[in-house]
Amino acid sequence: MAEDADQSAHYQQAEAPVNAQEQVLTLATALVLEAGGEKAPGAMQAVLNVISNRAKGDFYRAYTVVLKPYQFSALNSYTVEHGSLSALINRASQHPRWNEAISLVQKLQQHKLVDITGGQPTIMPPGWTAKGLLQDGLKR
Repeated sequence: MAEDADQSAHYQQAEAPVNAQEQVLTLATALVLEAGGEKAPGAMQAVLNVISNRAKGDFYRAYTVVLKPYQFSALNSYTVEHGSLSALINRASQHPRWNEAISLVQKLQQHKLVDITGGQPTIMPPGWTAKGLLQDGLKR
């Protein structure tokens, strides 16, 4: 019970208003750590689309979506285990696809990101990939 209260307090802290730069960095971190290693084109964009769909298109809500416990396993060290978000951002920023992730998040912020998931609010089922979605006729 105390653990649930701890998680709730941690999540509420994550919901506190932050500046736009922190939101961009946090969302880009989620993209890189969740899908930066995927070879399929559009994988990071698909993850960002799912985040945006869960946030109902609201860029500012997207930040709280990624910081909700157990939603994105790559962030669990922060959202569940109460680790350091800045350490995750630092690790992600060293990834070769960091600039691509930043660009995608900026497109979302400017309402210019195309949804290649068809409005999906969940990460694709096991076996599905962004490449598969693109091959099924969804366009970038």
